[in-house]
Amino acid sequence: MGVTNLFLLLAETEPFYQQWMLSNEPFHDESLCNEYLDGLFGYIKEIEIENYDGYYDPANLDNFLLHYEIEIDYPHPRVIISEILKERWGNWRDTIQQALNKEYTLFSQPIENHTFCEISQRKLDDHENNYALLNHHACKISDIISVAIGGKKPEGFSNLRDKASLIQWFAENRIPKRILKPHDKHKKQPIKDMALWGEGASILECSDEEAQVLLNTAIGNSVKTLYNYDENNKKYIEFKYENVNEYNITYHGYHVGDIPSPIKKRLEEKFNI
Repeated sequence: MGVTNLFLLLAETEPFYQQWMLSNEPFHDESLCNEYLDGLFGYIKEIEIENYDGYYDPANLDNFLLHYEIEIDYPHPRVIISEILKERWGNWRDTIQQALNKEYTLFSQPIENHTFCEISQRKLDDHENNYALLNHHACKISDIISVAIGGKKPEGFSNLRDKASLIQWFAENRIPKRILKPHDKHKKQPIKDMALWGEGASILECSDEEAQVLLNTAIGNSVKTLYNYDENNKKYIEFKYENVNEYNITYHGYHVGDIPSPIKKRLEEKFNI
């Protein structure tokens, strides 16, 4: 089964590539630093049930922390970040794939020993999996970052700059894909047919196509049961896991009156319910 490869980039105290990288100066105040780290935690929380491998650059992390090493005692940002990343994020330099004898260029300018180079090299070597950058107020470039390797056609990868782009990117690129498998028992049935399914079968009140769109961005505590809010019908929708293979995970869905409180709170915030 394939996997998504997500690379984290943080704002730096002393940006090395100043033409592209952003300074963390706006977050030097302790309370603003905490907001910055809370934002990072929010990203990680949003994708906790996704199938991905996370990577960070210790050089980028150390550069981010330069300002804070003597400014903040406890809880120290290094400790907070280590806690956030400890579960599923690894140091890409442990398995570095960019080569010293290759030329990497961004906007025709040379770069080296950087996350941009690493993502591009891995994507060039492996077209089966997905690659993206989680840009946490770190980089000025918008949407797509394209790095040329050895003068050849640039390898472009998505530059995810906020929670909305992160959610939408996974909706369109996750591996394996979520696929809706409609069940007749959840379709709107004439009264004479209800006995066929028994009483109490919840109804899917939107089209299968609309349900698929809602499934793509549904959330939950595990892949077994997912939830979303159907703005057209003003109701919550629940998706139940059926099966998984190398290419997709299948679900069936139906509208419900209520959902678990923590998930409901997240959807209320998202849709301003």
